[in-house]
Amino acid sequence: MRFFLCVLFLSGLAWGQMRIIPHVTSPNGGFTTQVMLTNGSDVAKQITVSAFDGMGEAIRPVEMLVPGRASTVFNPADVFETQPAHLELPNDTNVQVAVAYTDAAGTASPAHVPATEQTASRWRIFPGRWSDVIDGIALVNLSGKAISVDVRQRASGGASLSVQTVLMDVPDKGKGLLLLENFFSEMEGAFFDVEADGPVALTALRFSRGCPYFWQSAALPLPDSGERHPLIGKIANLQNKGNYGVSGSAEVLDEQTIMLRNFNYNGGGILVQIYAGMDGAYGNGFAISGDLISSTPYVNETMTLKIPAGHSLDEINGLSVWCVAVGADFGSGTFQ
Repeated sequence: MRFFLCVLFLSGLAWGQMRIIPHVTSPNGGFTTQVMLTNGSDVAKQITVSAFDGMGEAIRPVEMLVPGRASTVFNPADVFETQPAHLELPNDTNVQVAVAYTDAAGTASPAHVPATEQTASRWRIFPGRWSDVIDGIALVNLSGKAISVDVRQRASGGASLSVQTVLMDVPDKGKGLLLLENFFSEMEGAFFDVEADGPVALTALRFSRGCPYFWQSAALPLPDSGERHPLIGKIANLQNKGNYGVSGSAEVLDEQTIMLRNFNYNGGGILVQIYAGMDGAYGNGFAISGDLISSTPYVNETMTLKIPAGHSLDEINGLSVWCVAVGADFGSGTFQ
């Protein structure tokens, strides 16, 4: 392949009838998970703990008895028939729920993290100093549909610096995990907004580099902003316009990235590039690839195309395999 670098709602926030533990560590991940149920009443409580795998498939729930004025502690790996990725518990005001993450070797103090009762489609994350720590996010899709998730890096004053689609097609009840440093470079004073297509429960976790310490960092739910560009998620199917065998589909992944899949083109012409433009006027548009001329045809190839600096999605609604030398459209499509 050729890769071109080329339930109560208020202002978009929700407090649910369930409490969520978005992250249960995997058996070979170097950490263990202990769930703590604390009953503040005098009466014993029977708590149903629901579990899901990473794709949102339900695992047989278990019943946990919590005596009055006592706590029950369990490792999810020991009580469920298969390894869960996250848990849901009823929102009983008499029973508090928390989770403890500890390194598997038992050499470090556990990190105690409360279960979350809140969901939102936007969350703000403030990173640590990446020379010392790793910032991670665990989230659970509670929207009732498959969603994509963007993360936007902002300057200290709030200006948008870059946006990346970090998760795609997360199923309902599915879980997503990511490390911010895999998508962004550290910038002094910058912070991050998580922007999902629907409500998610989220926990931000931080790891020390070089030693097995693990703790929760702040994740602030935000009201919906409507900042997600309407082209994101749209697809343009390229239709051949000449004798060059052009076909393929292009999807807008985020404000800077277009993914071209199953791309076919015989490589002919003179100075041919992929151009982005508005309403078919590709001669007034701009290039988002290098020269495609090749003695080897492109057959079902994938390209990652980048919107260049100084341009934006606001300037386009379609793509063309454009012969720059003669101003000819070899094949094009409109995002729909």
